[in-house]
Amino acid sequence: MSVTVSNNATQIINTGLLGPGITAINVTGQVGTISAGIFNAPSVSNFPFSNGMVLSTGQLSSVMPSTPSFHSSTSVGLPGDATLDNLVIGSSTQDAIVLEFDFACAGDSVKFDFIFASEEYNDYVNTPFNDVFGFFVTGPGYSPNTNVALLPGTTTPITINNVNNGGPTAGVGQGPCMNCAYFFDNLDTLNNTINLSPDAFTVPIEIKFPVQACGQYHFKIAIADVSDGIFDSWVFIKQQSYTACPLQLMANNVFTNHNDTLRMCHGNTMILTCPDAATYNWSTGATTKSINVTQPGLYQMFAVNPQFSGCFAWANDLVVVWADSIPVPDIIFNNDTLYTTTTAPNYNYMWSLNNNLIPGATQPFIPATQQGCYTVSITNPDGCDETSVPYCLTGLNESSLSQVLIKPHPVTGVSAITIPFEQSSNALIQVFDIFGKKVRELNTNGDREIYFNSNGMAAGMYILHIKDINTSRVVNRRMLVNPAE
Repeated sequence: MSVTVSNNATQIINTGLLGPGITAINVTGQVGTISAGIFNAPSVSNFPFSNGMVLSTGQLSSVMPSTPSFHSSTSVGLPGDATLDNLVIGSSTQDAIVLEFDFACAGDSVKFDFIFASEEYNDYVNTPFNDVFGFFVTGPGYSPNTNVALLPGTTTPITINNVNNGGPTAGVGQGPCMNCAYFFDNLDTLNNTINLSPDAFTVPIEIKFPVQACGQYHFKIAIADVSDGIFDSWVFIKQQSYTACPLQLMANNVFTNHNDTLRMCHGNTMILTCPDAATYNWSTGATTKSINVTQPGLYQMFAVNPQFSGCFAWANDLVVVWADSIPVPDIIFNNDTLYTTTTAPNYNYMWSLNNNLIPGATQPFIPATQQGCYTVSITNPDGCDETSVPYCLTGLNESSLSQVLIKPHPVTGVSAITIPFEQSSNALIQVFDIFGKKVRELNTNGDREIYFNSNGMAAGMYILHIKDINTSRVVNRRMLVNPAE
């Protein structure tokens, strides 16, 4: 491994850290003259990073291979760091090396890869000599100096006392293991050791934290000795791994990919949502976090922050098309079985009786075992659905529907009823609900067409029982009453 020492904080950040989608300004730091710079390690066996930036609590060049008994230890005479002191309550830090900058991200999160290494392993594991480092974020959604140097998926800081294989011990760790999945003991010659001086390393760890697209944040990288200024520690960050993660839109709370084609049911609304951003600029002209989509088309969103070096974040493009529609299902009754005439191999069916779901009724037919009003709801693979009008079984024999005309039908307010008897016939019309209770009665007085007013009737299915008083002929007809407008 070769190292190029630098006290130019901006050069270290721009060369060794920043990757695509990140804009940084106001770079500052406490880097000393021997403890920060760029590393190059293309031929170091088993070391996962070829190059990047490195910070040390001692002399950077002491990371070079040394005899196993030699401990890299340099006190550089720099003060500690108050932010790091908060991570080691009861102890204090020395020889702090710090880099910090303001940044904006053209994405919804930032990620980077790092390795922590130390000479404090394994001799001073579980002692106050717990060299510390941190990655601290300040900005929208974060309290000042929130440490994101945590074990993936946990709130556990990455420290010597949290990642090890036991100690203190002058040699190979003997356990008990503490988050050993992230630990590499460089003193264990049974492993393929790394030809560098630190006694132990973490494995490469990816840090990922969400941000507001094009929002302004502050980031601080700091490492320090604890309780004394000797026995060095290092933090290696993979070159240009500090990158923006793509800005992903959500459709109805599900993340989408670039150029996804989304299928929307006719008459439905699709909600497109952008992750948090400094501004929202949709191709529709909307400037809100979410938009309601009711028509097919191409939808795009970008975020900007003119106050921060022109940060510009594009979200993934989305194409919305109409999904396949389902015709409103019809129900027929035959041989004590109800059938729907709307069928397809990939449809899902759910039957209900009097608005109560019938468990297990998932076929395009169902035995009619009870009186009442049946409906069937059909759903296609796109999630589109349609529900039939109720088919009511009342125990009355229903005549052919064509014999009695109702216009308009369903009835909402007033409809004309035409009866199939002669003009001179006088007919009695009785209206029954689905349970056989008579709710209305009227006389035609010899007219073939009368006007029926549903005012005061509950919405639902009814049966018209029409009797020719002169001849005693009878016809029955279903009638659906809609809620009053």
